[in-house]
Amino acid sequence: MKERKTLRNHRSMPLMAFAAVLCAYVFVWCLKLTMSGGLPDYSTGRLFGMGLVMTAALFLGFTCMLSLRSRVIVSGDGLDIVHTYRREHLPWDEITGITLRYNKHVWDVEVRTSGDARPILVVLVGSIRSTIPWERYDVAPPNTPRRLRDQYGTLREAWHRHREDTGTSSRDSSG
Repeated sequence: MKERKTLRNHRSMPLMAFAAVLCAYVFVWCLKLTMSGGLPDYSTGRLFGMGLVMTAALFLGFTCMLSLRSRVIVSGDGLDIVHTYRREHLPWDEITGITLRYNKHVWDVEVRTSGDARPILVVLVGSIRSTIPWERYDVAPPNTPRRLRDQYGTLREAWHRHREDTGTSSRDSSG
């Protein structure tokens, strides 16, 4: 695989962008209220409370803004998983399986290595028909959100292509 493909959770991106803008608005509103003398009395308790609210809004807004960078980059040498505060690389040789898992209104793509299993793409869904059992799937069921189904197919295809290129035999049930 020569090209790099970026996979994101597109359902949470507008929510995180809205939360970041809302936190920035709350911060500016509190700053304006404090500086303009909008507080009835300048007691230490009120100023401390406004400072606390402003700090919380700034921290939450910064965290929401950083969560917009979360993504999975599929490349020829493996997966680059970009989290909110860190980045990790999983070479294809370490990956033993890729499955799609449904569990109580949450779909996630799970990558298994010899040591553990970790979700790399998590998609919250509103109400979904409860006819889907809570388990792992090698092939995406029809009720899977379309974009997640496409992203899961891209991941599995890249993983299978690497296994064929290196001549790795299927060691588990997800190959």
